[in-house]
Amino acid sequence: MLAGVPHRDAGSASGVFNTGLQVGNSIGIAVIGVIFFGLLGSQSGPAAAAVAPQLRTGLVSAGLPASDSGRVVTQFRECLHDRLVAADPTVTPAACRTPGGQRALPAAAHPVLARAGGAAVRDDFTASVERTLWFQVGVFGLSFLLMLLVPRSAGRHRPGSGEAASGEAASGGAGSGGAGSGKAGSGSDEAPVIQEEARAGDRA
Repeated sequence: MLAGVPHRDAGSASGVFNTGLQVGNSIGIAVIGVIFFGLLGSQSGPAAAAVAPQLRTGLVSAGLPASDSGRVVTQFRECLHDRLVAADPTVTPAACRTPGGQRALPAAAHPVLARAGGAAVRDDFTASVERTLWFQVGVFGLSFLLMLLVPRSAGRHRPGSGEAASGEAASGGAGSGGAGSGKAGSGSDEAPVIQEEARAGDRA
């Protein structure tokens, strides 16, 4: 890419090129981060649905009436979503608190909720990472296709073409100068011969 840059500007061109790479990497990482954290909230529903059967069974086994297990599972889904999209993870969302007027959960139900929550978070993160990677693959593929549209001769030149032309011009000038001096030398050599022949004719 830097082949067409003059030698005097090679340092500046290299610096601009590296700066462009760093800026592009920073923007790409920021965009990927936004996409990843945006997908966390959107994947909470499928993640909660995947662990709902085990959660319902565990709550019933912990002593919670079956009629109340549906309410707890619904609240678990809302709590999972609010946890994943919360700006401050240290603050407990309202959906994760026991509503007033309702019976408290049995002590054995809390480990069941913790295990289900951990499994749902892992599923959510896995799905979000997978979709983010597919986005990166699509961007790389699009970049490769755009590279094919760049003309093959863009930014290229024949190395040493200018130097070769100047060398040919210099050699041509030197050759013509040598030829002229050769002719001058031959003329000066012929003059004494003509004079000797003239003298011989006078004597005769």
